Amino acid sequence: MSSSRRDFLLGAGCLFAAGTRLTACTPSAPRVQFLEVRLAELPAQGGKVVSFNGVPVDVRRGPDGGVVAFSLICTHQGCTVAWSEKDLAFVCPCHGGSYSADGNPLRQPPVRPLFRVPARLDGDRVILGS
Repeated sequence: MSSSRRDFLLGAGCLFAAGTRLTACTPSAPRVQFLEVRLAELPAQGGKVVSFNGVPVDVRRGPDGGVVAFSLICTHQGCTVAWSEKDLAFVCPCHGGSYSADGNPLRQPPVRPLFRVPARLDGDRVILGS
């Protein structure tokens, strides 16, 4: 396939993806399977936001002593949510939806939970990815 045809098809795909709120169409760094975060970097309360394959991810200590990680992309329309200490929830600035600390919807419009990123403890490190 010629370079110009490939560029055209990529551009057309990106326009479609932009219309459906997909974000993985722009050329970027290769995807990584794992990301390490030092456990000491996680606050006792709250989380640490890291970028995992171009997606903002909140990594925090779980109530059971383990770790949990959630994509911060709202499942309603793809806006970036942020943790609110005041609300004790992930809040979406676009339409006012919110998610509990375990990623489940609290206030609509979102009806699906935040995407949970696989996370596990390995000594003094948190490993993100499968």
